[in-house]
Formats: sequence, structure tokens, C-alpha cells
Amino acid sequence: MIILYPMDRLLNIQNVEEQMLQMGLNQADLARKLDLSREAISKWFKGENMPSPNKLLKLAQILKLSFDKLLMSKPQEEEPIVAFRRKAGRKIDPSYEKYAKDIGRMLTALVPYLPNAPLNSFKDSKTDYHYIQTLVEQVRKEIGRKIDEPLDYLDLVEQFEKKQAIIIPVFLGERKHHENAIHIYLPSSKTTWIYLNLDSKEHDFKFWMAHELGHIYSQNLMGDEGEDFADAFAQILLYPSKCAEKFYRTLMNTNDKGVMVNNFKREAMKHKISLFTIYKSVLNFIKQEKDGNISLTISEMEIVKAKTNFDKEYSTITQVMFPNKTLTSKEYFSIVVEKFKSPFFEILRKCISEQNLNEGFISNILKMNLIDSKEIYKALCGGPEKNKIGQ
Repeated sequence: MIILYPMDRLLNIQNVEEQMLQMGLNQADLARKLDLSREAISKWFKGENMPSPNKLLKLAQILKLSFDKLLMSKPQEEEPIVAFRRKAGRKIDPSYEKYAKDIGRMLTALVPYLPNAPLNSFKDSKTDYHYIQTLVEQVRKEIGRKIDEPLDYLDLVEQFEKKQAIIIPVFLGERKHHENAIHIYLPSSKTTWIYLNLDSKEHDFKFWMAHELGHIYSQNLMGDEGEDFADAFAQILLYPSKCAEKFYRTLMNTNDKGVMVNNFKREAMKHKISLFTIYKSVLNFIKQEKDGNISLTISEMEIVKAKTNFDKEYSTITQVMFPNKTLTSKEYFSIVVEKFKSPFFEILRKCISEQNLNEGFISNILKMNLIDSKEIYKALCGGPEKNKIGQ
């Protein structure tokens, strides 16, 4: 009789060994009863080989175990963990989440080429306001900025480098929602990969970076809890409670909505952050430090309305870093290395060279059109470039 079993099953070694112990059998006894070598049996127990269907049937008969007890499902490969900022409460499109996980699986090909062994940046984080304040003070101290001093987005780069998170700057055009940044964590290699859209507004880009840094400090927090932590971390990092307290006092000196909005704009320009970041930070300060007994006389909708026109005054990171918008692949590589301290393109170069990958791989992993990916491929492989990218 021939028995077939699913290919996604393995021997349940724990059940087999327990039954052998009860029956007084060892591996040599099994080898003799199954007419196999000791080496063949040893490979079963090490997980290097599976019994043939006929031997599996005979093993079940010898040990008096049902197939449910004899076999177990193969552990599923740890799939990538992706995180998106839930901007304005917007739900994540499941198809986009699947797409991000597919990119994560592609990134596993690059892991062997990383210059350093990954750090375990797992933290026992919690969404407590005072805990995040303390963490922010520590991070700002590492950056070398005072607690009330404005941060530049380049101040954050060093923190990603220290945590050995790989930044992947990409050109995605204008995006209004969660597509501006993707945080991908690969559990199997304990590596973190962060996509950042260079076509984001300068102040939003800084918030995206701070938000993604928050995820690195809170890998124990998943789903909505992780997003809440990352948002709170970004708000407090960019606009600490000391700033929120001082600005709150300024707001209390007037009831004129126009004056309040202008105060928000001046404060936002000083720190190069969003009006909404300041508004949320002040509300959190009131909730935590004033027990929520005081409310602001300016509403969230009024801030959102003012933000729409105010945001037009900001340039995108693309415009700030290279005003002519278009650049060569090698210029792109240079910016990634010099500005973002990222080894991504050197890793990618080694990977496509050794694994004989084509421009289609680049197109998918960089979320880039095929024309631009061909230019990237030529530059990485030493061929002549003909066109600019990012057009």
C-alpha cells in the first residue's frame, strides 16, 4: 500500500521521541525495524530528510501513531511586517499592504550583501506620554539638539544609521496619504528597510522620517498601537512638550482666531513642521499636563483649513535637494550615500551582479517605471547613461 501525505508536513519529532521513549525504542531499533541505516534515521530527526511514503506508513505502524500525531505542518516562512502611517485616520488599502509585503520578500535577496550584521533594535516600548517624552529627550541628546531646538530632517539620518535601518529614497510623485513612507521589517533577518518619498513636502518628509524612526524604537508594538506610538513619538520629537507648553501660553493670551492662526504659522515656519503637528502636540500637552480641563478655542477644522494654503509655501525635498528635478542615476546614488548615509545601491549592485537579476527587479523594488529602472541598471552595471531619471 502506498500512502500520500501533503508536502507541507514534517515529522513531529517531539511526538515521535516521546512514543519511542514509552516503547523503549532508540534510533538504532527504528533503523533495524525499517531496514534502513542509522544515518538515514538520524537525518529524519535532524529535519534533513523526510521518510518516503511507504516508510512513513511503516513508522506509523511501528510507533502506533496516527498521521495527525506523526506529522506536523511546516512552519510558515516569517512574512515581512509592514507599517504605514494612518494619515487622518485613512484605512490602508489591503492590496497596497500586499504589494508592500511582496516588496519585502524581494528585499530578502539583498540581505546577504548588507555591510553589517543587523542590530536587534527591539524595545519594550509603550504608548505612555511620559515614557515617549523621556525617550525623545534621549534621542535629542544623541542627535546633539536641545529639547526646544528645531530639528532638520538630516538630523534624523544618523539615528537610522545607528539602528542599521536601510533608507531607500524613491521618487513617487505627490502623495497625500500613507504611500509617502513604507516601513518593512524582515523577521527572518531582523533587518529594517524604510522607503521615503523624495517628492514629499519638506515639513511632511521630516514627519515621515520621525514617524518611521518611532517604529524602530517600538518593534514590540503592532498594528494601530504601533502607529499611535510612532505618531506620538514624531510629534513630541519634532515639537517637544516644552515647546507645546510655551506655545500654549501664547495661545491663551488671545481669543482672536486670526491672531491664533498667524501664531501657528510663525511657529510652524520656525520649526519647519506642519500646523497640524503643533496643534496635536498642544492638545496632548493639555490632556497630559492640564488633565484635559482646558480646551483650545481654535478648532481642528480651522487648523486644517489654514494648513491647506500654508503647505503651499513649502517645497518638496526633491526641489530642495536638486532644484532642476531631473538628475542622472549616479547623482541619485551620490545623494543616497552622502545625504542619507544609505548603502542601498551598493547592496543592490552586488545583488544584481551575483544573482544575474535584470532591470525588472529594480523596477519592482524601487517602485519605478521601467525606463528609469533601465537607467539605474546601466549605471549599476557600468553601462553608459542616456537619460535623466525622476522625470
